[in-house]
Amino acid sequence: MRKLGTALWIAATLLAAVATQTGCEDKSKSSPSPESSASAAPATDMAIDPNVTKALAATSATAAEAPGDGPPATGVFGPGGADKVHARGAPVEVKLGSDGSAPRVAVGSPAPFKGNATLTVAIQMGPRNALPTVDFGLEFVPEKADKAAAGAPAIVVKIKKADLSSEQLGQVPAAAAKEIGKLKGSELRIVRGPDGAASDLTLQMAKDAAPDLERMLATLGDAIMAFEVPPPPKPVGVGAVWIAQTRNAYTGIDVVSYRMYKVTEIKGDDVTISVEVKQYAAGPNMTFAGLPPTAQLAQFESLGDGELTVRKGESFPKDGKFAQQLSIGMPGQGQNANRVMMLQLQSNVLLSR
Repeated sequence: MRKLGTALWIAATLLAAVATQTGCEDKSKSSPSPESSASAAPATDMAIDPNVTKALAATSATAAEAPGDGPPATGVFGPGGADKVHARGAPVEVKLGSDGSAPRVAVGSPAPFKGNATLTVAIQMGPRNALPTVDFGLEFVPEKADKAAAGAPAIVVKIKKADLSSEQLGQVPAAAAKEIGKLKGSELRIVRGPDGAASDLTLQMAKDAAPDLERMLATLGDAIMAFEVPPPPKPVGVGAVWIAQTRNAYTGIDVVSYRMYKVTEIKGDDVTISVEVKQYAAGPNMTFAGLPPTAQLAQFESLGDGELTVRKGESFPKDGKFAQQLSIGMPGQGQNANRVMMLQLQSNVLLSR
């Protein structure tokens, strides 16, 4: 049975995971290249079309024209490299690879989703440790005009409740429910472009929430970013593929993200879409809950996949699932200076509304 703990335990667990649970690697052993990583086993049992995986790998690997400007094998861009691929603050780039077969329908909408949804978040850290699985009750409301930044319309996601899920990976300490409940009142701000594509994310923790629980909100936010279907430039049918390229914040790390969507089924007003995500760190700096503020990235790998169902003309799904695998490598210290210390996290998010 896996061990779960409260907020006071989280930071210590993250640090322990870096040093012991996931082990360490010599600096001479680089992480798998982005191209080979994309074909690795997904975090869920959902089958992904290998042709789609290859398309995503090819698109992200050739994002820049000049040699050396594309995503490096370590997953961490050198100085200025990420800006050449996608500048900070630049709008989402949506590229349509295929419009699929007839009949074709309009997918996505410039209008943001308004309403309530429930997302269940489960996070595992290493083979024996996990955070409590949490059910988040969310309310999606458009940002007030007087608070919106110029040219950056946004949707505010308010956490109305945060409860322990009925299904857990292990025994949960009694104090965990109280700590989790303090996440109520936290907010996520999703920036959306004029076409409705989600481009960036910011988090605001509730006043009494433990900072170490930010990991849960970051996982929640990244799933919402994947669930926010960017409208392709024309109606699409089964087999259609398009990619949204963004520059956004993720878990305290500035990243270049590629989200690829593929229509797998159209049934009545419901469109089933698979999504795959690859992310690259824009540089070595990061702010990661539970790690020292001076921690630097030596390696970074973030892969996600999921499936969702949207209604015609809508951008936010009525149900979905998304899984993420995150590996962070940091230079070792002292006697481990010649090694890269690795932290690995896996997360699963379920959506219903």
